[in-house]
Amino acid sequence: MKYPDRLITLIAVGIATASALPLLANLWWAFDLFSHFRVQYLVLSAVILLLLASRRRWRASLAFLPFVAISTVPVYSNWPSAEPPGSASEQLSIMNINVNSANTDFDALIELIMQEPPDLVFLLEITTAWQNAIAPLAETYPYRIEMPRSGRFGIALLSRIPIIDPESADLLGTPAISARIKHAGQSLRLLGVHLQPPVNRDWSTARNQQLAEIGKLLDDRTEPVMIVGDFNITTYSPIFSAWLAANGLRSTAQAAGPTISWPTFLPLLGILIDHYAFSGDIRIHTFRRGSAFGSDHYPLTATFSLRGTQ
Repeated sequence: MKYPDRLITLIAVGIATASALPLLANLWWAFDLFSHFRVQYLVLSAVILLLLASRRRWRASLAFLPFVAISTVPVYSNWPSAEPPGSASEQLSIMNINVNSANTDFDALIELIMQEPPDLVFLLEITTAWQNAIAPLAETYPYRIEMPRSGRFGIALLSRIPIIDPESADLLGTPAISARIKHAGQSLRLLGVHLQPPVNRDWSTARNQQLAEIGKLLDDRTEPVMIVGDFNITTYSPIFSAWLAANGLRSTAQAAGPTISWPTFLPLLGILIDHYAFSGDIRIHTFRRGSAFGSDHYPLTATFSLRGTQ
């Protein structure tokens, strides 16, 4: 076998292995990490198939096709279905921003928010320094819940709409926000979360347990609900997709198609770990990624309405 053929084969085996390992995600936490790069696998697989075909390696191409399908199916199943646009007067806009607690470009964040400004803003990794820096937004956002922390798990909700029943929730030691707003005569429940990053077995287990805790918070829901934040998982993970299905939720990743939210410093390997998970009585109209402003996360903005207002 010539050197180019050996190299192509080696790369194909690597992609095939990375594509298949997520099927074993429930057996070992590290296998789930491979699930998040389905779009990258698909792009690389298309290149490999073209190279194999150009070298007339038909058997190798056929052998590689099942592994291409393993990534094609979740990407295709997450492809958005069209939603009617609805009336602009019935829509709300919500922005989700992980500011990065180490980031000190406060003015860039304020400028980013005021360019729109959305009706609701969830801010993650809010420290006391960030809390002081966003004080000038009080005139635009008179309603707020702020829970700054010295580490990475501070959280805040800024709103132009009165907040009803504001509560703090504990997700196994990580703070979360629970609140309600009224819109077009309907009540909407909002949860703001920042889950543990799955960098080792214990943190991965903790993140999965936090997902289960969120499910418990939703057990008695009688109204539309939207969970916003940094979930540190993608919809390509069988763990996350099973959680969405079990709780009757969808993610904006499924409503708007592939995009990325992290990391800003390596966009080719970017994945969407920041989500709006929402119940079926919510209609997503737009979902877009904003410009980088100093954080390692991109800001995300969604516009939505409650189906009963249509």
